[in-house]
Amino acid sequence: QRARESEKLSDDLIEWTVAAINKTFEDGRIPVAMSHYSLVSHYGEILTNFTSEKASVNDMDYFREAIMASGLEYWFSGHMHASDIASYTNKNGQTIYDIETASLPGYPAPIRKVEMFGDVFELSTQYLNKIDEATLPDFLTEEEREGLTQDPTNYLKKCIEIDMMDN
Repeated sequence: QRARESEKLSDDLIEWTVAAINKTFEDGRIPVAMSHYSLVSHYGEILTNFTSEKASVNDMDYFREAIMASGLEYWFSGHMHASDIASYTNKNGQTIYDIETASLPGYPAPIRKVEMFGDVFELSTQYLNKIDEATLPDFLTEEEREGLTQDPTNYLKKCIEIDMMDN
């Protein structure tokens, strides 16, 4: 059952998630989880009150506490199509980080790089701000190629505006 199609996450899904986190620790690895929806509210109180119901995992507080009790610290999400890192610290002093990453079609496309070794977690973000013409498909017109290679930001903005007007 998908997280947004029910009133709450099933107990089976929560148990499975906790077991997977525990197994990862047992294997000597750092667990990392991801879902489409956030596990931590982003963007401050005003936006959180407006968006959290539609932008986060159902039954977020209960689920978050269950996986934090297992020791999970890193959660990747993306529903809001933006790049942001939010954290939540519970009453036991445990902290979880929700690393929200925008989608690649958004320009400049964010690309997250995560490196983990031992108990060190390093995250960096780079932005795709140049398009190599050699990587473009052959079916593009000359106008499309020129727009994508010379001024991708404005070209893609125009494409989005045109698409929005057509729908």
